[in-house]
Amino acid sequence: MTLPVILIVDDDPMVSLLLRNELSDQYTVLEADSGETALAVLDREPVNLVILDIVLPGMSGYDACRTIRQSGQDVTLPVIFLSGELALEDRLRAYEAGGDDFVTKPPVAEELKAKLQSLLKVHAERSQLAEQARSAFDVAMTAMTSASETGIVMAGLRQCLCAPHVVALANALISTCGEYGLDACVRVVLADRVLYQNAQGAATPVEAGILDRLAQGDRIFSFGKQAAFNYDGLTLLIRNMPVDDEGKMGRLRDHLAILAEAGQERRQRLVADAVNRELMSRHRALYDEAVRVLKEISEQQEHTRRETAVMLDVLISDVEVALAGLGLSVRQEDLVSRLLGGTAYRIGELLTQSLQMQQHLETLQARIQEG
Repeated sequence: MTLPVILIVDDDPMVSLLLRNELSDQYTVLEADSGETALAVLDREPVNLVILDIVLPGMSGYDACRTIRQSGQDVTLPVIFLSGELALEDRLRAYEAGGDDFVTKPPVAEELKAKLQSLLKVHAERSQLAEQARSAFDVAMTAMTSASETGIVMAGLRQCLCAPHVVALANALISTCGEYGLDACVRVVLADRVLYQNAQGAATPVEAGILDRLAQGDRIFSFGKQAAFNYDGLTLLIRNMPVDDEGKMGRLRDHLAILAEAGQERRQRLVADAVNRELMSRHRALYDEAVRVLKEISEQQEHTRRETAVMLDVLISDVEVALAGLGLSVRQEDLVSRLLGGTAYRIGELLTQSLQMQQHLETLQARIQEG
């Protein structure tokens, strides 16, 4: 079986050696010590993933990544940046350059291998869908050119406000941005988890990390071509705002702010509906349990009443038979009979009360079932 090919780009021989030793058992490892050398390797060798140091002699890792994305290479080729820094600005620069994930120096073998497997799997799935996506994108672009900016945002608002679930809401936001030719990803906070989504599906780790950081910041945030619209529980990140057209960018910023706010309104409703469904489910379970217990109590009451009545009849009959053979005087027999009769009367009253209680329970059970 042919092993996936990994290109390691780092000018530190110790880092390259460490990575080669960790990965050579699962991958074919190629090496380059500069961005220029890496581009030359990519021109002549098929590569499945690039591990790229940010700080390189000559061309930086950022510039090398941009060149890869703009060249004839596979634009979806996974790129993992190597860096000792994880500040928000570094993440944004890496994201803007086209990076898919970060690995800190020195890399942890288990973490690196997990990231490699995940990105290679995603890249393979995207490659299989590339032809279909290209055709769908052409249709979307044709539709976009025939619609006005206002019409697009109005259609997007309708999709958001009618979204039946949170994934549909995220897709509505992203597809609306796509109608403007914008590459978007979104973060939506739910009752029990956080959803990260982009146009391809699940957001990349870099996107998720940036969205988490942006969610703690200003309502609207801009950095180069990137812009974020941050409402409570919902963050919309745009990767390619048209900075060369100030008028268009201003209009789009207004439209996207309205769109994100509408998305937040729908998010709140969806979360509330989910909580209500959970409460209704719990109440239904309690209701079913109450009906079951009442039924058991009613059945037990009826069983006890019948058993007691039978036992009392048997007891009276047995005592009458026993009295005949004891040789008691008429006075003694009369005394025993009176005692036995009084006890039987009191037991009968208790049975009557038990029957009334059973009737109350049956009435309560019927009322619960009715409403």
